[in-house]
Amino acid sequence: MKQRIEDLIASPFARDAFLLMLMNVASRGLGFVGTAYAARCLGPAYLGISAVIQTTAQQVSLLHNGGFDTVAVRKIASNRETSHSTIAVIVLFRVCVACFLCAVWLIVSIAVVPADRRSAWLMGIPLIMTAAATIPFAFQGLEKLPVLSAIAGVGAIVSTAIYFLLFSPGMFLGADLMVSAVVGALTVVLSWFAYRRIVHHWPIQRSHFSQLMSLLRESKRYWILAVLVYFYSVFQFTLVAHYVGDRDAGLFRSAFLMVSGVWLLFDSINSLLLPRLVAWRRLGLALMWQRQAQLLIRFSLFGVPLVVMLMIAAPFLFQALLGPAFMGAVRAFQIMVLGRLVVFVGQIYAFGLAATEEDGHFLMASFLGAFVNIAFNIALLPRYGILAAAYVSVISEIVVCGYCYLVSRHRWISAVRTP
Repeated sequence: MKQRIEDLIASPFARDAFLLMLMNVASRGLGFVGTAYAARCLGPAYLGISAVIQTTAQQVSLLHNGGFDTVAVRKIASNRETSHSTIAVIVLFRVCVACFLCAVWLIVSIAVVPADRRSAWLMGIPLIMTAAATIPFAFQGLEKLPVLSAIAGVGAIVSTAIYFLLFSPGMFLGADLMVSAVVGALTVVLSWFAYRRIVHHWPIQRSHFSQLMSLLRESKRYWILAVLVYFYSVFQFTLVAHYVGDRDAGLFRSAFLMVSGVWLLFDSINSLLLPRLVAWRRLGLALMWQRQAQLLIRFSLFGVPLVVMLMIAAPFLFQALLGPAFMGAVRAFQIMVLGRLVVFVGQIYAFGLAATEEDGHFLMASFLGAFVNIAFNIALLPRYGILAAAYVSVISEIVVCGYCYLVSRHRWISAVRTP
């Protein structure tokens, strides 16, 4: 046991994960409190409408996604010397497509959206642009995530300051989206300057069309994957709003926001996985499987007690942070936080498939998750409301992560048996 503790302390992965976790707790924890206060000021109905706008912007952003992120991380982790050209191609493509999408969004918002909601819907334009210009995959591939985490921390602090200084109960529709747009633009600018300081190139520059086509051929499955992930995750907001109304969509979003606070902590560790798994894969499937098993134990020992404590404390957290209007979301939170635990441990094997370039299986896992999510939500939401959405969310994650584990295990067994 003593040797294991010493090995854990000496591990670069453990040190990086601990550093990221501390930075997220310190900075994003404050941002989480600010977001909860903003939700309290907006109320469930306006929070639900904002959720639909934000979800729709994410849906539109899928059109410029390209599926590049995972492919880019693999390429950057394999050869950092030429990473700047890969990143430039991706950013240029996304920004150009996003400009066209924003023009369409503007026309539709003016022509279709009712006047009392139009200004809120127009906030979708900066949300689409910031989604196109963000470069977290670059920092992930370069293993410079503490830098990105520090930038995100600055954004969280700024947004929290705006919420507490300018927000009060009864805020107008779309106020939270305005803050997201401003802070999103700030973090993009900071991340671009930080990237230039590290790589000595800007993340957008003139690029070759042939390189773009090569990337698209490799990333097309991940583009489909991005669509599928959207449909088994945030698309639920649209379904909840459609079947049970804006107020319940706001309650569901409040549960999601609280769960997101937990995910910020988990993701600070998960974001380190892919580059490390790529390195382990080069040393053989047997070693990678052994390291994955070790991570599974460590992740479980960290995640399970935390989730249990949060489930017990949920009523007190909702009362203190969101107020009586949101107490109807407590049970949904208690269910959904289990899904975050499933993803936390399951991504050990999901990213393992990405590291071994098992893109087809990764795609199949996401397809199964999307199918289960949409089918079950349509069947159960009208009768059981947001509790059905919460349970379906967990079931979808179990399906995805379970499939990834079984495929990884089969690949390891096959490799061991092969002479």
